Amino acid sequence: MSPAFTPLILDFRPYLEQFLKESARYYEMYVYTMGSYTYAQKIVQIIAEACHLEPGFFAHNRIVTRDHTKSNYLHT
Repeated sequence: MSPAFTPLILDFRPYLEQFLKESARYYEMYVYTMGSYTYAQKIVQIIAEACHLEPGFFAHNRIVTRDHTKSNYLHT
């Protein structure tokens, strides 16, 4: 285990799969997180696999992270 690795426990909300698939019929789906881009990619991959989403459901250009955001609230 690398020193930068922090184990996470993910718990999906009930009906997440149905929500994502139904919403995608009407809206473009984006992911926004104050986490890093690497973190967001991994979480999106986990969600996509767990919810049986098509490859590319969350296109990489639709993942917005702190790496893309400049804010006075960020203290890195």
